[in-house]
Amino acid sequence: MDKATPAPRRVTRVQLGILLREWRDRAGLSSKDAADLLEWHPSKLSKVEKGAARISAAELDRLLDKYGVPPEEAERMRALGREARKRGVAGRVPDWARTYVELEQGADEIKLYDGEMVPGLLQTDEYARALLATSLIAPPEDAPERAAERVQRQQRLTSDNPPDLWVVLGEAALHRLVGGRAVLRRQLEWLLELANARNVSFQILPFSAGEHPALGTQFCLLNFTEPAATFVYLEGLTDATYFDRAPHTEVYARAFRRLLVAAANERESMRMLGDRIEELS
Repeated sequence: MDKATPAPRRVTRVQLGILLREWRDRAGLSSKDAADLLEWHPSKLSKVEKGAARISAAELDRLLDKYGVPPEEAERMRALGREARKRGVAGRVPDWARTYVELEQGADEIKLYDGEMVPGLLQTDEYARALLATSLIAPPEDAPERAAERVQRQQRLTSDNPPDLWVVLGEAALHRLVGGRAVLRRQLEWLLELANARNVSFQILPFSAGEHPALGTQFCLLNFTEPAATFVYLEGLTDATYFDRAPHTEVYARAFRRLLVAAANERESMRMLGDRIEELS
């Protein structure tokens, strides 16, 4: 893959903060323990872990050593630190799939729109395998492992502290026979179960809705509370694009609000799901 342009600075700050918090937890250290190492007030460490403050190369090295981060992962985190200290621009990012997954795991609110297929975060193992087996950049034999990773990401949706999840799914996704009728039926049954969760809002955009501002695209909005930040994620065949500032974030947020209005309400959407599951039985 060609080298991509740098990620927005806030993307890399948040990503680095998520990783630092994960490795501190693995090391069994409290935030005070880590802050004391750098003679910081714990509130500064909190800001770094939330992506709200920068960390110098020397400070990062001390934390990586204290946390026992393996060399390969430590070097990756140093690269993130270097990018986070630069003036970033919105654009394609290297290691795009991993970047998105880490941001997704830290987001307080996730908003997904796809007019054609079930988004990766919501896919069953067999539905994901069928899609991943068609990849032009990864060998088919990798599909089972990659599918399992997608399913594992769903654990956060049903955890004790789940993100708020908003989904608008095009009616086409209910009819595209990914993996065949049985696979699609089980995928829709899983969506029906997930849609009943207290943190999930699920709506179907029917064909009858006609034209709308997001026609022909798919996107994800990732919202963070502390620090307040919004990321727009757009995925292509070989790379991804992130936006973290106006006017991009405002346009996609407005598009999603319009999709919510155009889509069937939640009760009608559940009925549409149930009817399609019956047709596939």
